[in-house]
Amino acid sequence: NNNQIQYLQNMAELARKKKHKLYVVLPPYRSDYLKCLPDKNEIYFELFDFLNKNPDVKLLDFQFDKDFKDSDFDSPDHCDKSGGEKLTKKIKNAMRK
Repeated sequence: NNNQIQYLQNMAELARKKKHKLYVVLPPYRSDYLKCLPDKNEIYFELFDFLNKNPDVKLLDFQFDKDFKDSDFDSPDHCDKSGGEKLTKKIKNAMRK
């Protein structure tokens, strides 16, 4: 708990005032990194609580997306150019829905 949710709450309030949609993106990770992480309900419990209280904020969760291969990453948690392009397309498609 490092109070990061307060920043998200502030962004959500500003988005509402300006009649914008707010999306939270959980990016994909390389498979070896995913194996080391605790369950996402543990890691993101504050985020999920926030999302339950703010249904107008949409979650785009790509953390376990099978379209991403280890070759799409420069590091365990950062996409390379091709992975970034793939992620950008997926985000754009999700926002269009």
